[in-house]
Amino acid sequence: MLPRFTGRPLRWPRLAVAQSWLAISGVVLVAAGWIAIVSGLPLAQVVLVGGGALQVVAALLFTLLIGDLLQ
Repeated sequence: MLPRFTGRPLRWPRLAVAQSWLAISGVVLVAAGWIAIVSGLPLAQVVLVGGGALQVVAALLFTLLIGDLLQ
């Protein structure tokens, strides 16, 4: 949506697709991690932290993409 408002195309459209999938995957893993913690599964924290890390990477990529677009 933002590229249309600025009138400029994204420099890295494939990176934008990857960012979206990373963000979605991170949310799914965090949700699964919380369910696993409630269930008492042994690797629950690993799944939770992994999902959070994916969300951080996705947020950084989003910042990079939008920051480049607004320059």
